[in-house]
Amino acid sequence: MRKKAIAQIALETLPLLFGAVIAYFLWSHTVLFSVILLAMIGLLFSIKRLHGDIFAFGYGMLMGFVIEVFETDIAHIHTFAAADLFGMPLWMPIIWGYGFVLMKRIGIIIYEDAKPHK
Repeated sequence: MRKKAIAQIALETLPLLFGAVIAYFLWSHTVLFSVILLAMIGLLFSIKRLHGDIFAFGYGMLMGFVIEVFETDIAHIHTFAAADLFGMPLWMPIIWGYGFVLMKRIGIIIYEDAKPHK
């Protein structure tokens, strides 16, 4: 993997790390944390939005919601300390949504890097 691709992946990962730091302090304040996450994602999309990012975000939120409802409310596989939406925190589907966007973007970087360069 080329240095440029590694740097691009690191740059794309920064918002996730920033969100993890915020989560450490605000995980129990679900509405506030959700609003901050949505504002941060909106800002990120206003700075850089690739084709398919909105779809990936929405699909990720939907799939995350379905998966977490199954795991918490139906199968009781795990629980959350600050659950307020069908056994999960309000911010959980938002995290899933951005996770899908991040994986899509990283996949594109890896794909482009794997192409033969002249």
